[in-house]
Amino acid sequence: MVMSDEEEGYQLLETIKIHGELIHKWPCIDIGPAKLFFKPREYECGGFDAMVVEWVSSDDKGEWFVVTWEATAFFDGVRHLNLKDGYLNYPNILRQLEIMKKLRELEEKYCRLDNIDKSV
Repeated sequence: MVMSDEEEGYQLLETIKIHGELIHKWPCIDIGPAKLFFKPREYECGGFDAMVVEWVSSDDKGEWFVVTWEATAFFDGVRHLNLKDGYLNYPNILRQLEIMKKLRELEEKYCRLDNIDKSV
């Protein structure tokens, strides 16, 4: 039996939402076949929401992606980092490191720096 893209958990980019908002309208950072979409929070103390999707395939319907990460940051940095399926199958470690670096850059830009943990 051949499963459809929807049954595999893949989504058309134009249909992916976080907090009821379509992410393809948000600013985007391309990281190879991954895209990190983010939106600054509209709170005076800062923060942002982010979602990482990775390209899977394309067909006559459009480009298919799988959601790999979701992040929620407040004034003190990323508080919630959700690996969507609980694991990544054959992850590209260098790409995952680059995604984490970009999340850190967003923390430095949109969160209060005096509250961000700078330790390793």
